This record gives sequence, structure tokens and C-alpha cells, in this order.
Amino acid sequence: MLQAFAKKKGRDKLRPHYKAVLEAYEAEFERKQGLRNQEIIAFFETYVHDSLAGFAKDATLPSDPRVIYIGGDEKLRYAVNQPAGRSFSNTAIG
Repeated sequence: MLQAFAKKKGRDKLRPHYKAVLEAYEAEFERKQGLRNQEIIAFFETYVHDSLAGFAKDATLPSDPRVIYIGGDEKLRYAVNQPAGRSFSNTAIG
């Protein structure tokens, strides 16, 4: 579904998380260039999770990460790509 949307409307219309999901899918299944480092895979399988704490506090979709920490307590608001004051749609597009 993401590929069809990207072909029709362009990848730049996808929300950041969905663009990354599409790129990862294509690398793994189409180009056979996905992640192979077992230490990195084990780290993410063991320690990394998507938190859905705080339901109904924003319009982040359940499949979007709420925040990405980029060092210490510094956060990147990855799933939010709308200017302040605009409402979010309930779709994969921004």
C-alpha cells in the first residue's frame, strides 16, 4: 500500500516513519541489502521498543514511534511532521 501511494503521490508525501518503513522493506525484500549485523539486530530485539504510553494525547498513529532519542535526553519529534496548529490525519500521509 505504501509503494502504491509513493508511486501515485510521491515519497515526500509520506510521514517520516512510513517513508523509513518503505525504504527498509525495499532494501530487505527487493534489493536484498537489508540489515545483516547480528549484534545490531540482537540489540533492537532486546532493548528497543515502540512505546504507546499516553494514549489519546496526540494524533500519532500506533505504528509511528512517539519519539526518538538522539543523545542523552535530547529528543527528535520524528512522527510529527505537521506545522504547529494543524490537525493530523489518521493516515500514513502527512
